[in-house]
Amino acid sequence: MQIKNTIILVNFLPSVDSSYSIRGSIYPSTAVLQIGTYLKNNGYDVVVIDGAYHSDYKEILKIKLAEYKGRILFVGMSVMVTQIPFALETSKIVKGCDGEIPVVWGGPHPTLYPEQTLKNENVDIVAINEGTYTALSLAKSLRNNKGLEDIKGIGYKDSNGSLHFTPPSELEDINVLPFFDFSLIEIGNYLNADSNSIYNREFPNYKGDLRVMPILTGLGCPYRCQFCINVILKRRYRSRSAASIVNEIKRLEKLYGANTFLFLDEDFFINKKRILELVSICEEEGLHFNFRTWCRVDHFKDSYLNNELLGRLSRIGHISLAMGGESANIDMLEALNKGITPEQIMHSLKVITDVGGKIFPRYSFMVGLENETMEQIRNTYRFCMEMKKINAMVDIAGPFIFRLYPGSPIFNRLVGRYNIKVPESLEVWSRHVSNIGSADEMPWVPDKFNKNKHIIAFYSSYGLSYVGNTLKEIKYIVRIILARLSCFRIKHFFFRFPFEYWMYTFLKSKM
Repeated sequence: MQIKNTIILVNFLPSVDSSYSIRGSIYPSTAVLQIGTYLKNNGYDVVVIDGAYHSDYKEILKIKLAEYKGRILFVGMSVMVTQIPFALETSKIVKGCDGEIPVVWGGPHPTLYPEQTLKNENVDIVAINEGTYTALSLAKSLRNNKGLEDIKGIGYKDSNGSLHFTPPSELEDINVLPFFDFSLIEIGNYLNADSNSIYNREFPNYKGDLRVMPILTGLGCPYRCQFCINVILKRRYRSRSAASIVNEIKRLEKLYGANTFLFLDEDFFINKKRILELVSICEEEGLHFNFRTWCRVDHFKDSYLNNELLGRLSRIGHISLAMGGESANIDMLEALNKGITPEQIMHSLKVITDVGGKIFPRYSFMVGLENETMEQIRNTYRFCMEMKKINAMVDIAGPFIFRLYPGSPIFNRLVGRYNIKVPESLEVWSRHVSNIGSADEMPWVPDKFNKNKHIIAFYSSYGLSYVGNTLKEIKYIVRIILARLSCFRIKHFFFRFPFEYWMYTFLKSKM
């Protein structure tokens, strides 16, 4: 009799409208890497299939199911609402190949809708909230043919099809969890950032080839932004120590020649003591590397992130700072419970600009919020244009049209206020996921904006994002021309006769 000791974990594209054009720029999800590493370190054979890199991942899955037939403990996947079509189809493939293999869903959607998810005939177990400890307990129980009732943080079906839910699992200790084991994936697919990589654009002044690797430096979040799932999950913030982060950087440099690191952290700068310790260690040991991380603009307000500290950071290497601006309107920021002001957004950019070209600033914005007027929407676009005047290299992500996805106080409030029908099954979610939350279904969006939303989004994507210099010559020239035309339209908010948009959509339809 074969011993069951194999676990297959499947990763997906972020959403149904994602593409494989930047494959290799995005590593498998944190959950897949973390859980896979933890299981492997505890003696399990782990197979990771990255559907965000391999467009033929379903065929790869079928091959692996046949290869490990009789030895598979479960097939697991982390699922956001935008990934439901992928996950549901994958689950059906597993059940079609061998109906006895348990299919496990974890991640945001099953955490928010555990009963609805578990009711689907293709899902056997759901992991609720953080799943690393849960995955190990589940693997042990399945390998030893034990019941699931003592495993914390799951929902499951018994032999009669009845649903059962266990008490929550404890939050994970990030300083006990191992760093990612990159032998689980084909690391060569991700290390070298080619000209299509989003990271090349974020380190425009770095002279050399980027070799990019992620490091999990924090879990959870202490903030309560009303559009974020962290408010619902209430996961307290936990951070790795500066010394452990530096040791991991040195390990990845030695093993893989990595020189650029993605610090996976809701806000790497939240712990002032840690960042000062990290800088001091790097200075003492003469370390040089690039890193990309998230930061909040209000860290600049009390001179914590000042010219002196940013200067020390820039001497270590090139930095890409991603920050959430969200809106240029104080009443919108207050409604979002963001805890920042437009003045702080602009101040952060000025401080970064004063330091020089080794710090690349990236800000995300959104429009189409509840009670937002047309004038306020225009104000956010104007604000972004002013930021480009201060620093031509600033990269504006968006302004994105706010999308109504589950997992936030805003979602719960708007669903009730506007009597929005929430899908009651995975099959319904799967059919409608590409439209759920779109501006077409948002009655609070001004009609004038709603009418032109796709056109405005097109021009803002070209006019406000950083062009970079990694594109081939012809593409670069076209991109520059389109960027300048887009800036003119955004500045004057003039979107009549959008021939550039018409041409783009025509050419795209012929590709």
